[in-house]
Amino acid sequence: MDVQCPQEGASRSAVHPGTLISQTLALLARSTPLNTWFVARSRSDEHIVLHVSPEADLALAPGQVYAATATPCATVVKTGRTLCSDAMGACTASSHDLLRESGAGLYLGTPIVWSPEAGTSECFGTLGGLGGHGSSSDLTPHLPLVLHAAS
Repeated sequence: MDVQCPQEGASRSAVHPGTLISQTLALLARSTPLNTWFVARSRSDEHIVLHVSPEADLALAPGQVYAATATPCATVVKTGRTLCSDAMGACTASSHDLLRESGAGLYLGTPIVWSPEAGTSECFGTLGGLGGHGSSSDLTPHLPLVLHAAS
Protein backbone atom coordinates (compact mmCIF):
# COMPACT_ATOMS: atom_id res chain seq x y z
CA MET A 1 0.00 0.00 0.00
CA ASP A 2 1.43 3.37 -1.00
CA VAL A 3 0.97 6.38 1.24
CA GLN A 4 0.68 9.67 -0.58
CA CYS A 5 1.92 12.74 1.25
CA PRO A 6 0.90 16.20 0.12
CA GLN A 7 3.68 18.21 -1.52
CA GLU A 8 2.82 21.31 0.48
CA GLY A 9 3.95 21.29 4.09
CA ALA A 10 6.86 18.93 3.54
CA SER A 11 7.42 18.71 7.30
CA ARG A 12 4.15 16.81 7.73
CA SER A 13 4.30 13.04 7.98
CA ALA A 14 1.78 10.37 6.99
CA VAL A 15 2.39 8.67 10.36
CA HIS A 16 2.78 10.51 13.66
CA PRO A 17 6.20 9.56 15.12
CA GLY A 18 4.79 8.80 18.57
CA THR A 19 2.29 6.42 17.03
CA LEU A 20 4.96 4.64 14.99
CA ILE A 21 7.17 4.25 18.06
CA SER A 22 4.26 2.95 20.14
CA GLN A 23 3.35 0.47 17.41
CA THR A 24 6.94 -0.75 17.18
CA LEU A 25 7.22 -1.21 20.96
CA ALA A 26 3.87 -3.04 21.00
CA LEU A 27 5.05 -5.33 18.19
CA LEU A 28 8.21 -6.18 20.15
CA ALA A 29 6.15 -6.88 23.27
CA ARG A 30 3.91 -9.29 21.31
CA SER A 31 6.78 -10.95 19.42
CA THR A 32 9.41 -11.48 22.12
CA PRO A 33 9.48 -12.89 25.67
CA LEU A 34 9.78 -9.31 27.01
CA ASN A 35 6.65 -7.21 27.61
CA THR A 36 8.39 -4.02 28.66
CA TRP A 37 10.08 -2.23 25.74
CA PHE A 38 11.34 1.34 25.81
CA VAL A 39 13.26 4.02 23.97
CA ALA A 40 15.79 5.96 26.04
CA ARG A 41 17.70 9.06 24.96
CA SER A 42 21.36 9.23 25.90
CA ARG A 43 22.42 12.73 26.89
CA SER A 44 25.63 13.66 28.69
CA ASP A 45 25.85 11.34 31.66
CA GLU A 46 22.19 10.38 31.81
CA HIS A 47 19.57 8.30 30.05
CA ILE A 48 16.01 9.57 29.75
CA VAL A 49 13.11 7.17 29.13
CA LEU A 50 11.07 8.67 26.27
CA HIS A 51 8.60 5.93 25.33
CA VAL A 52 7.42 2.72 27.01
CA SER A 53 5.40 -0.10 25.42
CA PRO A 54 1.68 0.00 26.25
CA GLU A 55 1.93 -3.64 27.39
CA ALA A 56 4.71 -2.92 29.90
CA ASP A 57 4.46 -5.17 32.93
CA LEU A 58 7.38 -3.67 34.84
CA ALA A 59 7.66 -0.30 36.60
CA LEU A 60 9.01 2.01 33.91
CA ALA A 61 7.54 5.28 32.67
CA PRO A 62 8.37 8.07 30.23
CA GLY A 63 10.29 10.87 31.89
CA GLN A 64 12.33 8.69 34.23
CA VAL A 65 15.98 9.75 34.25
CA TYR A 66 18.87 7.49 35.18
CA ALA A 67 22.55 8.26 35.63
CA ALA A 68 24.59 6.55 32.92
CA THR A 69 26.24 4.40 35.59
CA ALA A 70 22.82 3.24 36.82
CA THR A 71 21.67 1.57 33.60
CA PRO A 72 23.05 -1.01 31.19
CA CYS A 73 22.01 1.38 28.39
CA ALA A 74 25.29 3.21 28.99
CA THR A 75 27.23 0.11 27.96
CA VAL A 76 25.16 -0.13 24.78
CA VAL A 77 25.84 3.53 23.91
CA LYS A 78 29.53 3.35 24.84
CA THR A 79 30.26 0.18 22.87
CA GLY A 80 27.73 0.69 20.07
CA ARG A 81 26.80 -2.97 20.45
CA THR A 82 23.73 -4.93 21.47
CA LEU A 83 23.73 -6.17 25.06
CA CYS A 84 21.69 -9.10 26.26
CA SER A 85 21.99 -10.04 29.91
CA ASP A 86 20.14 -11.91 32.61
CA ALA A 87 20.55 -11.75 36.38
CA MET A 88 23.34 -14.31 36.08
CA GLY A 89 25.18 -12.20 33.50
CA ALA A 90 27.54 -9.26 33.63
CA CYS A 91 24.94 -6.68 34.58
CA THR A 92 22.83 -7.68 37.50
CA ALA A 93 19.72 -6.04 38.84
CA SER A 94 21.55 -5.09 42.01
CA SER A 95 24.17 -3.11 40.08
CA HIS A 96 21.80 -0.99 37.98
CA ASP A 97 19.02 1.26 39.30
CA LEU A 98 17.01 0.83 36.09
CA LEU A 99 16.85 -2.93 36.54
CA ARG A 100 16.38 -2.90 40.30
CA GLU A 101 13.66 -0.22 40.33
CA SER A 102 11.70 -1.82 37.49
CA GLY A 103 11.99 -5.33 38.93
CA ALA A 104 13.78 -6.66 35.84
CA GLY A 105 16.04 -9.66 35.77
CA LEU A 106 16.50 -9.71 32.01
CA TYR A 107 17.73 -6.89 29.74
CA LEU A 108 18.13 -6.54 26.00
CA GLY A 109 19.34 -3.24 24.58
CA THR A 110 20.60 -2.10 21.21
CA PRO A 111 21.79 1.30 19.99
CA ILE A 112 19.57 3.67 18.05
CA VAL A 113 21.82 5.51 15.63
CA TRP A 114 20.77 8.84 14.16
CA SER A 115 22.21 9.58 10.74
CA PRO A 116 21.49 13.14 9.64
CA GLU A 117 21.54 13.91 5.91
CA ALA A 118 24.59 16.10 6.45
CA GLY A 119 27.00 15.36 9.24
CA THR A 120 28.25 12.51 11.34
CA SER A 121 26.09 9.69 12.64
CA GLU A 122 25.67 9.56 16.39
CA CYS A 123 24.10 7.27 18.94
CA PHE A 124 20.73 8.76 19.89
CA GLY A 125 20.13 6.27 22.68
CA THR A 126 18.81 2.76 23.08
CA LEU A 127 15.93 0.52 22.25
CA GLY A 128 15.61 -1.67 25.31
CA GLY A 129 13.55 -4.54 26.57
CA LEU A 130 13.06 -5.72 30.15
CA GLY A 131 11.72 -8.95 31.60
CA GLY A 132 11.10 -10.20 35.09
CA HIS A 133 12.64 -13.60 34.52
CA GLY A 134 14.14 -15.81 31.87
CA SER A 135 17.47 -16.36 30.26
CA SER A 136 19.38 -14.28 27.74
CA SER A 137 19.42 -17.36 25.48
CA ASP A 138 15.60 -17.05 25.25
CA LEU A 139 16.12 -13.74 23.43
CA THR A 140 18.65 -14.87 20.83
CA PRO A 141 16.05 -15.90 18.22
CA HIS A 142 14.48 -12.43 18.46
CA LEU A 143 17.65 -10.40 17.86
CA PRO A 144 17.05 -9.86 14.10
CA LEU A 145 13.63 -8.32 14.81
CA VAL A 146 15.02 -6.11 17.59
CA LEU A 147 17.92 -4.92 15.44
CA HIS A 148 15.53 -4.15 12.59
CA ALA A 149 13.21 -2.22 14.92
CA ALA A 150 16.12 -0.13 16.18
CA SER A 151 17.14 0.77 12.66
